[in-house]
Amino acid sequence: MLYAAQAGKYDVRVRFHSNKIAGKAMLEIGEQKFDLSFSTDQNEVLFQGIELTKRNLNLQATLEMPGKIHGAWQVDVMKL
Repeated sequence: MLYAAQAGKYDVRVRFHSNKIAGKAMLEIGEQKFDLSFSTDQNEVLFQGIELTKRNLNLQATLEMPGKIHGAWQVDVMKL
């Protein structure tokens, strides 16, 4: 759950433990869905400029790698 205290644009950083495997980070905030690919040397991805309204929102961040789906280690949400 995420409470957006102010409407506006936000950056969302999804952090994960490096598995030395490339894959895709998937982010769902409310009804919005995003994805970014990551390489073997990355341990985070940054979703930029996501427009949010002031309200409670469901937030889910997962990592999809060949044959596996994992949850993220940490998610940081920053108001721009």
